Formats: sequence, structure tokens, C-alpha cells
Amino acid sequence: MAFPVIATTNTTNGTTATTSAVVNMPASIAAGDLLLVLHRSAVGTAAHSDGGGTWTNLFNDNSDASDDRISLWYKVAAGGDSLTITQTSSKFASIAWRITGAANPATQAPQFATLVTGSSTTPDPGSLTPTGGAKDYLWLWMGGWEGEQTSPPAGNPTDYADSILGANSGTGGAITTNCRVASAARSFNAVSQDPGSWTISVTDDWTATVVAIHPAPPAVPLDAAISTTGIVAGSLSGINKSLAATVTPTADFAGALNALLKQFAADVSTTGLVVADLTVIVGGAVALDAAIQAVGDVSAALSATFTISSSIQATGILDADLNDLLKSMAATVDTTGKVDAVLSGGVPVGIGATTRLMRLGVR
Repeated sequence: MAFPVIATTNTTNGTTATTSAVVNMPASIAAGDLLLVLHRSAVGTAAHSDGGGTWTNLFNDNSDASDDRISLWYKVAAGGDSLTITQTSSKFASIAWRITGAANPATQAPQFATLVTGSSTTPDPGSLTPTGGAKDYLWLWMGGWEGEQTSPPAGNPTDYADSILGANSGTGGAITTNCRVASAARSFNAVSQDPGSWTISVTDDWTATVVAIHPAPPAVPLDAAISTTGIVAGSLSGINKSLAATVTPTADFAGALNALLKQFAADVSTTGLVVADLTVIVGGAVALDAAIQAVGDVSAALSATFTISSSIQATGILDADLNDLLKSMAATVDTTGKVDAVLSGGVPVGIGATTRLMRLGVR
């Protein structure tokens, strides 16, 4: 795995009271990015809501001693994304992140520690143990408070020295009509985190937490030999379907290969049963560039042009419809079993060496 990365960020200083807080989005948003927004309003009577209905809420809380409200939102970017938060009319402050390399939140959403509240100069989150044990997490210290403190606060929480951000509603009007949010980041492989406090310049009511962003799972390359000792079944849609090494099935191998590239660049050796639908063939021709040796029954509809450039040795039964095909056998045909072929069509059969038909008693 690899750590998720904060690619771009943005802040919004909502210095004018409004019921529709327009959040500034990070730059260069691309489809598939994880977007995250921390928002605090200076009045928290009504719960925050996403006016567009495309964002998912993680928390929406007004339990600290101020009359503020703080919320956290996320979504998978589609490109050209926006967010307007509906709130009780007030000033506000927001931080937005664009994160790459994160797990799809439909599989594993960001997780946060139980919110901690207080009234002091030292907002201090609780401990978080994310699902799945130790991973390459991106940890985000997040907090918000009432007042007109320095934004962002001086310094940083211990070990959280990356991407220090702050947003505020200004200093206009009464202190209680203003608010602040701040964050700092750390990339760290651990089972859990309990970040330290972050000192703010003036005592006031605060809420703090830590958020874990899970890493995306690693890609699984198919760049080596595929050896099957059982049954392989799966959808390879959207995956590079080039088999650059030998395919050796020792049991049943069944699959519809329609619309796939049907070129086998190495020997195909079958000691069991190979069943394949070869009805869609690139270029309309099948080239068998190497020896075909069958130790059991070989049955196939060879309805396109075939060039057989090596020996054909049948130790069992070879049953094929050769009508309308080029029936030139350039090597010795020595049959000690049974050959059943219809050589109709008037095409000459050239036998370049001794032909021995032991079954008919012909000398």
C-alpha cells in the first residue's frame, strides 16, 4: 500500500452572515479524487445540510458550550464539484481537501474519533483505532472553536506538521459571532493514533477530533505465468488480457474467449480438457505455430484458414472435418491407430514420404 496524499486544499473565510455558505473547492479536481470539507458556523441552531445532496456527512455537532455547529463532509469527485452548506444565518469558516490514493469510501469511508469538547486554550482530540489494523493512513487533526483567535494557531500538534491550515470568519462584530477551524496532517502506519493538543491564542469553547483516511488497496498485475491446478473462473473486463507466458492447465479450464485476443504466443500443452469458444478470431485466421500433441481426444471446429507447419502425431483418435481446407501434408503421416478424414473437394493430397497402411494390409 501507499499513503493517501493531500493533493490540493482551499479555505473559505465566511465574514458575512448567510444561510447558504458557498465553500471554496480545491484546485485541479479530477474524477475519483476524495473530497473532504470541515465546516463551522457561528450559530448552530439548525443542522448543516448539503444543498446539492451529493455529499455524505460524517458528523454534524453543536455539543460544545458555544452556540456554534461543526460538521464534516466527503464525496468521490466527479469533476467540477461544488458544495453549498445550508445553515442558520451566521458567519462561517471552512477547509476543503482534495486527496489522492485514498480507498473508495463506498468500500471504506474516512473514520473519525469520538468528538471531544472543552473550554480552554488546548483543544485535544481523543484516540482513534481505524478498521483493518495498521495501514499507511493519512491522519488529519481537526478542530473548531468560537472566537477571534490567531488563525491558524501558532505551532502545531506534536508529530502533525504537514498541511497546516486555518480558516476564520474575521473579527467583525461581537466575539461570539465569529469562529475558527484548523487542521494539520500526518502520514503514519499505525494501529491507532491519539494526537496531542494544539494551543490556541485565547481561551474559548472548542470541538476536536482526528480523522483517518484509508489507503487504496494495491493493484494486482497479471504479468507472470498463469498456472491453474483447479478451475479458474473470473471476469477480466477492463484488465489487460495479454498472456505473455505459458498457460498450462492441469485440470478443467473453461471460458468464453469471445472478443478477446486469441493469440497464444507460447506452447499450449494440455494434459486434461481445454474447452473454449473461438468463434470470434482476430483477423479470421488461426495460426498454430508449434507442434500440437494430443494424448487424449482433440475435438474442434476449425472453420477458418489453418496453416499446420509442424508434425501432426495422433496416438488416439483424430476427428476433424477437413472439407474445403488445404490438404497438403508436408511431413510423413504414420498412422498406427485410426485416421478418419473426408478428403473431398478435389484437392490433391501430396504424400512426401512412405505411407504405411497396416490396417488394410497394403504393401
